[in-house]
Amino acid sequence: MPNAASREKPTLMALRGNSPGTSASIISRRGFVLTGALAVVTLFLGALAVQAQISPGALSHPHQDFSGATQCTSCHAVGKGSADLKCKECHTEIAAEISTGRGLHSRFANKQDCSKCHSEHNGEDFPLIHWQPSLKGFDHNQTGYRLEGKHAGIDCNQCHTAVHIQASVKPLIKMKDLRKTFLGLSPDCVTCHEDPHRGQLGANCVQCHNFVDWKSATKIDHSKTRFPLTGLHAQVACGRARAGSGTPRR
Repeated sequence: MPNAASREKPTLMALRGNSPGTSASIISRRGFVLTGALAVVTLFLGALAVQAQISPGALSHPHQDFSGATQCTSCHAVGKGSADLKCKECHTEIAAEISTGRGLHSRFANKQDCSKCHSEHNGEDFPLIHWQPSLKGFDHNQTGYRLEGKHAGIDCNQCHTAVHIQASVKPLIKMKDLRKTFLGLSPDCVTCHEDPHRGQLGANCVQCHNFVDWKSATKIDHSKTRFPLTGLHAQVACGRARAGSGTPRR
């Protein structure tokens, strides 16, 4: 028959196996900790995935009023099977350009693909305008107004100023600082140039003037005016005839 020591041996081994210092106990605790860590990571990644479905990133500063999961439909149309944007519902100044066939936005083939140049959800400080290839390298011909002569050599901000924006367009422009927008300019010369004729000769200045030397009105045909040049008048230089105060020379 087994003695007392042998009968106690299984009990002692069992006790040793369950003691805090044994390998089995350590492995068990590590497994529990690892399982808990994996659960936390899974929950974290799941939360990120849900957040990405709601919003892929923070909105830029101008659109901060539309931040939040309940604001998505302010910009995104739902139920159309695609990520349709509703930019023109807010940006009525762009909608007006497109509807009248004027300006840069009216010349794009796909007038709904705003995100090609205006990418969102990239952070508060991300610039909303992506110039291609750059602002300095932008092809102004795309706007429908070709820069030629002296116009080609001047800086953008010499024409694109808040003062030159049409009064009817100013209230529509969403950009608060009108010094930073490129919208709202008319292609008419009087947008930037003073009209010494006070509108008497119409708005088509290039029928007499050119873009290289504005003061040299060599294209004018006086025979089509109310004062055809005849006799000695035809030999007088334009500058001499217009140098006075309007009183006819004798």
